[in-house]
Amino acid sequence: MEPHNPRRDVSEMDYFPGTKEQANESINHQTHQHTSVHYTNTTQHIHSQSFTGSQNHIKMTENSPPPFFSMGLSTYKVPKEMFSVNRCKLIKALREAIPSLHSDHDIAIYLEGGCSSTRNDSDHEPIFRQESYFYYLFGVRDPEYSGMVFVRSGKAVLFTPRLGPEYKTIMGHVPTTGEIKNNYQVDDVLFTDSVEAELAEFCSATNERKVLVLSGTNTDSGKDYFTPTFKSKDIIVDVDTLFPVLAECRVSKSQMELDLIRHCTEITSLAHVFTMKHMKPGMMEYQGESLFRHYIYYNFGARNVGYTNICGCGPNAAVLHYGHGGTYWYLVQIYMYRTYFTSPSPFLLTLLIVSCEKVLQMTDRFRMVICPCLTWGQNISVTDRM
Repeated sequence: MEPHNPRRDVSEMDYFPGTKEQANESINHQTHQHTSVHYTNTTQHIHSQSFTGSQNHIKMTENSPPPFFSMGLSTYKVPKEMFSVNRCKLIKALREAIPSLHSDHDIAIYLEGGCSSTRNDSDHEPIFRQESYFYYLFGVRDPEYSGMVFVRSGKAVLFTPRLGPEYKTIMGHVPTTGEIKNNYQVDDVLFTDSVEAELAEFCSATNERKVLVLSGTNTDSGKDYFTPTFKSKDIIVDVDTLFPVLAECRVSKSQMELDLIRHCTEITSLAHVFTMKHMKPGMMEYQGESLFRHYIYYNFGARNVGYTNICGCGPNAAVLHYGHGGTYWYLVQIYMYRTYFTSPSPFLLTLLIVSCEKVLQMTDRFRMVICPCLTWGQNISVTDRM
């Protein structure tokens, strides 16, 4: 029997524009209202939440950056407005959580983004992925940034690393503070070497001012969030307030976030179907993973997956952490699992049906105990007792 040649399958779909057009038509139909994004400045959101003083008035000009993030072509457009809405949501939640926060009492929120790293002692830089809380509020994809939000006014400030001329030689254009401000739709952009001075000046204005920073444990991984520290004694730090409030804000999604999650789910499903169509007996696991990753990147610009792909065959499919498959697109990641056969097997089909029935039973039990009035942590505690 002639061995299967996976190259022939890849070339046959090369690179399947028909599939891409059908997929995009389906996705654009569901997300049409939110792919045509309009500028909505933060001032409007702030005032609708009874806040005052925001200076974030964005004027559209011919040279203005687009009001969305996209990989280009027909890839999904992530509205920049989504991040200003998230900031306003956090501000409102903090004002409700801190009854003593009156009109002349201001509080600053300070978050640090992720840092770039190299693999062990080499100069190889793994693909950078932004810290999730920081991205939720600012939408910045680059490393070494930090940000501050003033609760009273809603003013948002980004801190960017001060890069020397040698950076331009190696990495290309260094955006100006004005370009960063317009691109991320914030009120001001300063350099990271001025963070402590800015925070100290803010706290020294009155004795009631303080800076909220994140400090807590991820209930999923069990790992602690890396809490920033400061050398200046003039910075009054609160490590207790922000984490539970911000974590709870991320639980309920805006319509823009739901659209993005729906997009990730749909293109992941399409990639699974594509992989199913092209897997044949005799092919290797890595070829299945390659097909999946090629499809979501080539057609939809999803360079990364949320976790290492599960592409297990035979007994490997029974290993829980053999890998995790899902689409990772603009810091949104989802889980999705599929089981299918490259050749018929009545025994395996029966086993799959029994497994699916068990999953459905657990889902029904989960729906019975889950309660929308409880927080994420409380619901997790309930389901753990199942």
